[in-house]
Amino acid sequence: MNVRCLHMIVLMSLFCAVCVVGASAQEKPEKANSGEHKPFQLSVVTPVSIAAEDESIQGLRLNLLYGANQDVAGLDLGLVNVTRGDLSGLQFGVVNIDEGAVTGIVGGGVNIVKGNQGGPAVG
Repeated sequence: MNVRCLHMIVLMSLFCAVCVVGASAQEKPEKANSGEHKPFQLSVVTPVSIAAEDESIQGLRLNLLYGANQDVAGLDLGLVNVTRGDLSGLQFGVVNIDEGAVTGIVGGGVNIVKGNQGGPAVG
């Protein structure tokens, strides 16, 4: 696969994530008011992170080793990604564990979705 093709795949994935996040925000406005949402999360190992585990992330979440948060909407990257609530967007990691509903694309070596899945899981 050449570099140009890889760039197109990344751009299309980001475009899809933005569309999914926008649609999810319109579908569940009551959830946005129920807790605090952070636009960015950087986690080494939860609880060594910017946002607390019970907070939701709407934007970008980077988990260097292990990260856990309530809901995630946007782009989720890391070694081990844990979402206690719902995931909307793109999630890529070696291990992905989603305890709620998933709307979007999940890619990784091990993908565990305990709720309803509204998108492909690759890996």
